[in-house]
Amino acid sequence: MRRWGGARCQVGDSDDFDGFFAHHFPLLVGFLCKRGFDLEVAQDASSEAMLSVYEQWTSVTFPAAWVRSVAARKAAAQVVRGRDGVARAIRSDWACSDEFAEDKLLALVEDSSLVVTLLERLPERQRSAMAWHLDGFSNAEIARHLDVREATVRSTVRHARERLKQIYQEMPEEST
Repeated sequence: MRRWGGARCQVGDSDDFDGFFAHHFPLLVGFLCKRGFDLEVAQDASSEAMLSVYEQWTSVTFPAAWVRSVAARKAAAQVVRGRDGVARAIRSDWACSDEFAEDKLLALVEDSSLVVTLLERLPERQRSAMAWHLDGFSNAEIARHLDVREATVRSTVRHARERLKQIYQEMPEEST
């Protein structure tokens, strides 16, 4: 008899992945939300974990526990990638004046909705380049993906940083 996560299967006793997925996907998303991840991160990480367990379906003994462990690692990695990307932008001269102090910028890392709000106010080309940059891609990698010269990416990211500083400084104090 197949065991799902240490408990007897509640969807039937078969090795049916579809049944496992239907039963456990919403529970997995809820688990990650309870762990403190936002819904979008929880759904993405759950999807990735379910794909991973599907690829190893016949060899995983306790799939419910296995997907929770994998999903939690994937969600944490996704959050770290986002924070590292913003921190990288901050370290690369985004913060250069006393008014635009690094501690305020580091607070932005914690409030992803503010980062999204700031990025939404950029022109499409700058927003795209910054999104790639914040995800940790090098200028050369971005240039390859966007099919532009590396110098163009450097310039676009620099202009985006300048615009973001201006936008941030113009924001009302309670928004920051």
